Amino acid sequence: PHAGCEREVAEEIGIVRPAGRLLAVDWRLAAPDYGPGARPQMFFLFDGGILPAGSAITLQYEELDEYRFEPQAGLAALLAPLVLRRVTAALSAQASGATVYLPQAP
Repeated sequence: PHAGCEREVAEEIGIVRPAGRLLAVDWRLAAPDYGPGARPQMFFLFDGGILPAGSAITLQYEELDEYRFEPQAGLAALLAPLVLRRVTAALSAQASGATVYLPQAP
């Protein structure tokens, strides 16, 4: 997961840096919307550290239209509820020094 995170960050926003501490693991059942071949999903969220001022961000336009930095208070207006739960848990884990596991509720 660390290597995959580092690769995706480099590909999608043009920043090469190590994935930091694991903050959260989110496990989801297979989504029925993806059909009979759908499989369960695991999401790993890592601490990416603080981006130095003036760092260049180069978007991979095939996958991303834009970016912006948003304070935590504004995330609910931007993220789907499941993603918001995951990101909020990761931010709490970052602040506490813990790692959070978010299994899907039955």
